[in-house]
Formats: sequence, C-alpha cells, structure tokens
Amino acid sequence: MKVEIRTYIMGILILLFSISCGQEVRQTMSPVVPDPADGRLKRIVILPFADYTLSFSSYGHWRRNLLVHEAVQDELYKAGFVPAAEEAVSEYLLRKGVFRYPYEVSATVDSLQREMQENWSDQMKEEMAKTISENIKMSRKLKKERDNRKLVAINSQMIKDLGDNLGADYVVRGRIVEFRWGHEDTFNFVKIGFLPCIFKTSHRMVFGLADSESYEAVDMASIGGTIRRALAETDYPFDGYKADPDYFFDNSSTEEAYSRVSDMVWGAGRFAAGVFGDRQGKVPEATVQLRMLIQDGRTGEVVWLNRAEVSVTPESTYAAHDRYTLFQKAIHKTVKSLVRNFIDTLERGGVPTIDSAGLTVAAEMLEASKLEAAKAKEAAADANEAAKKARESAEMAEGAAGEAGEAAKSAEESSMKSEKIFKKTIRK
Repeated sequence: MKVEIRTYIMGILILLFSISCGQEVRQTMSPVVPDPADGRLKRIVILPFADYTLSFSSYGHWRRNLLVHEAVQDELYKAGFVPAAEEAVSEYLLRKGVFRYPYEVSATVDSLQREMQENWSDQMKEEMAKTISENIKMSRKLKKERDNRKLVAINSQMIKDLGDNLGADYVVRGRIVEFRWGHEDTFNFVKIGFLPCIFKTSHRMVFGLADSESYEAVDMASIGGTIRRALAETDYPFDGYKADPDYFFDNSSTEEAYSRVSDMVWGAGRFAAGVFGDRQGKVPEATVQLRMLIQDGRTGEVVWLNRAEVSVTPESTYAAHDRYTLFQKAIHKTVKSLVRNFIDTLERGGVPTIDSAGLTVAAEMLEASKLEAAKAKEAAADANEAAKKARESAEMAEGAAGEAGEAAKSAEESSMKSEKIFKKTIRK
C-alpha cells in the first residue's frame, strides 16, 4: 500500500515537472488597427517634442522623447493618420540645419595636467602631453564650427516645405512640459498600508504638516507613546507585583524599576513604529504634462493646440510601483486625451480646412458652403423629378393623340362604308 502511494505521488510530481518545462508568453502590447472617422487615411508628420524638463543626461531627454513619440504615433495611427517615417523626418531636419549631430569632447585638460604633476614615468607624461594637445586642438576646432553655425528655427515656411516634401496633411509638434517623479500625499490605507495610515492620520491631527521629512519622522515616533498611553495599561507589559524580581534586577528591583523597564520597552517600540511608519507607506506618483500643436502641412498655419497633464499612482500596495510602468501609463493617457480632443474638434468642424487653391477656409464658411451645396443638390433632384413627370405626361399625351387619330381614321372609314352602302341601296 505504501509503495503504491509513493508511486502515485512520484507520478504526480513527474507530471507537474513535465508540464512546467515550457515557456510562458505574455503579449503586453497589441498592434494598432486604424479606424478613420471618414474612412480615408491621412498623411501626418510628427516632429520631435521639445523637452523642457530637468535631466542630468542627454540619454534621459532622448528616452523621454522616444516614449512620447511612440505613444503619439500609435494614437494618431489608430485615428486614421499615417505618420511619415521617422528617418525621413530626421534626414530633412538634419539637411535644413535644425538638427545637429551630437558632439562630445572629453577635454580633461585640467585633470591631465594635475596627473602630469604626479610621479609618472617620462613616457607616460609624454603620452599625457600628446592627449592634452589633441584635446585643446579639438576643442578650438569645434568652438570655431559652433560659432559659425546659425540657429535655424522651425517657422511656418519650413513646416510648409516639410509638408510638401513628405506629402503631409498635418504636422505635429509639441513640448514636454513636466516629467516629474514624486509621492502622493494620501491617507488611503489601501494604498499606504494599515500601520502608516494610523501614524500619518494621528500625526497630521496632532502636529500638522512638518517642515521636513526628518521632523515628520520624529513626530511619528512620538505618536507611538501617545498610542501607548491611550490603549495600554500603565504596568503593561510588566507587572511589578507578578513579575519575577530576579529576572532583571537581582532582588533589588522595585515597582519603580519595573515601570522604567516598561517605559524603555515602549520607547523602543514607538521609535521603531515611528521609523517604519515614516519609511513605509510612500505612494509613488508619476506626473506627465504635454503641450501638443498641429499645423497644416500646406500652409504651415497652426490649426489646433492643447495641453494635458496626468498623474498616475498605484491602486493599492499590491500594484506595480516601478517608475517605468507608471510613467508609461501617464504618457499613454496624456497622449490619448490630446489626440482624442483633436479628433473630436476635427469632426465638429473646429479645425480650419484648406481648399483646393490653398486658402484657409473658416469652419463657418465651410458649413455654409456645405449647406448651400446640400440645397443645390436638393433643387437639382427636384428638377430631375419634375422633368421626369413632364416626360411621362408628354408620353401619355402623345399616346392619347395617337389613339384619337386612329379613332378618327376608323370613323372616316366607317363613314365611307356607310356612304357606299347607301348609294347601292338607292340604285336598287
């Protein structure tokens, strides 16, 4: 019996290990399906967004721009706008002088000169001197090239040329105004946990808002003692009449000594609780603010602009708290709201339209012309209906005239026959 049970258990374990030998595949992003409102795909150019946020590296600026650019591409393509190839846009801007190739010169002249004063060999110092000389020459060359360069702005004429060059109906530009990482000030115990919620609520009620985090931690530590006096007995956790006198003080303990031990324990406890209450319960918050504007690709005029800001926090203590996930959701929500606003404005006729001559037509004029065209179409339909009825009446009249002619001819023939019969009758 035991052998059969062991065999059965081994079989189950082997089956479980066999099942778990594969790979788990999760698709976190699905391809976008375009769904244009008017059934026609439009061409659009997305320029890199200007980044006005604080960053300590060019990689940070590039990474933020990449995330925003990808989100804008997906949302616009979903709305029926086909973005131009990013490489084609970058090549055009490089050719026009708007973009410049990044240059970095490690001109560590000062540090190398300091190293020259150290106890290095003559050969090493000679190599350092060559490096210093090359860096100085490179710095002078790049400074001269930088001084000779002219700043090129993206004006309406350049937008028009870009639209003509890439065949775009619209050109999208924008600014990254805010890209902030912080913490949400909340009292929701689902987000911060039960113990931090108690300490934070008590701290704000008693002490208010502290000037700094260090003072707030001290305030929270003192909250532990307040809770002790409110909830615990005065002799808890030690009762001087029931405790073993040899346990702490070698037969010399008194009730006062037990009270000191109790206060010491509670002091350590409230200190630990205050530290944990201050350190834990911080809810991360990712805030993204974007300004987006759209210009007409044939005239370069601004036809729409708007701004949106979104803050994302985890729903609970069990949700993802990493920076990348929160910023990705904030970017996606911000871009989605801006693109949705542009599409709604476009469908309502709030975006100026360009006619065949390249002139801007206001929305009111466009609606008036549409109304006139609808009335003309109705009038043409009524005229066609009247002409059709007149044609049918003419055909009916022509048919009646033919029938009348045939009746007259038959009557004439009948009259001639009657006359012949009458003549024959007289002769007889």
